[in-house]
Parts: sequence; structure tokens; C-alpha cells
Amino acid sequence: MAKKTAYAFYEHLLLLSPDQKVNAEIMDIKTAYSNDYGLASAIKSKPHITLANFGQFESMERPIVEDFEKLAKAIPPTTIKLSGFGQFNYRTIYVNVINNKPIAQGVSAMKLRLSKKLNALDTFKPSFSNNLHLTIARNMAEPQFRQAWEEWGKRRYNASFAANGMLLLKREIDPLTFSPKESYRLVKYFPFTGKEQEAEQLALF
Repeated sequence: MAKKTAYAFYEHLLLLSPDQKVNAEIMDIKTAYSNDYGLASAIKSKPHITLANFGQFESMERPIVEDFEKLAKAIPPTTIKLSGFGQFNYRTIYVNVINNKPIAQGVSAMKLRLSKKLNALDTFKPSFSNNLHLTIARNMAEPQFRQAWEEWGKRRYNASFAANGMLLLKREIDPLTFSPKESYRLVKYFPFTGKEQEAEQLALF
């Protein structure tokens, strides 16, 4: 394997991961999409809720990790509630995440304070999840979407899990084509502590 350098470019995902029970339930749904609608890609990604997606060079990883550590200390452990299904642009179907104030505040603080630091290339702008959701399937062809949405749009699904921290993953990509050179791997887990004094300063992060 070639030695990594400070110029290696990585795509990063900051996310919440459901507990074992919810993970199994969502994987069952993803498997149904794969089997019933020919969406093999649905089972290629593990269930997760994306908070942010950005690209950055290896040399910037340490200060970014330190910023996320600081942010996580201001977010209290919380409960994520899931309810029903939604869709984006007739191509993506997801599980709805009920509005969660601590996480929403954390994402807003991240967007306000870290956008410039996470913006390494003009062609790879950082994105922040204002509408939290848990994707079931994406990039669906119109016939696949229409069939799946007709069957799942009105289905009920309710679940919840404890969110005690967030995960940062990364994979090296080509900075010109954005093609991945490897699978995602863990950078660090950031536990939520929600210490009172730090929580009060979340909006000022």
C-alpha cells in the first residue's frame, strides 16, 4: 500500500449510528428494497444519520478532530426518534427523524463555525444536514421509486435509540474525480457529555 502523505485527500462523514436493535430493523428494510425492487445498493451502506459531509486534506485532520471534540462536549446525550418514511426528489427514500433540538443546535454551530475550515476545494463544498434522516435507498430509477413509494410511503415505522456520541469516518478519494480509493474507516468517536457550562455555550461555539 502506498504511503499516505499530507496531500492525501479524504471524504469525511460525521454521523450518528443507531443501536443494535434499530440497526437490525433498518437492515431488514434495506434488504427488502434490495430484493423487491432490485436495489442492491441499498444494503451496501450501514444504517446511519449523516450530520456533515466534507472533503479535506490529511494535514488538516488534527485541528478538525479537536473542533469536533469540543462540539461533542457541548451536546448532551439524547434520544433519536424515528417515525415513518419520506422522500427526496423522487429518487431517495428515507426514515424520518423527529426534530431533535440538541443535535440540530450542534449542526447549526458546526455550520456557522467550521464551514471555512471544512472547505478545502471549491469543487467539494461541505454539506450539513438541516433535515436529519436515515436513508433507505438513493439514486433510484423512476420505476423503482414509484413502486417502492407506493408500497412504503404510507407504512408506519416507529423506533428510537440513544445517541451518546457521533462518529467521524473517512475514505481517501481522488481530488479531481472524487472517485473513492478505499472504503470508509473510523477516525474517531466523540462522546456527548453535555456539561452544563459547555452546553450553555453551544450557540457560541
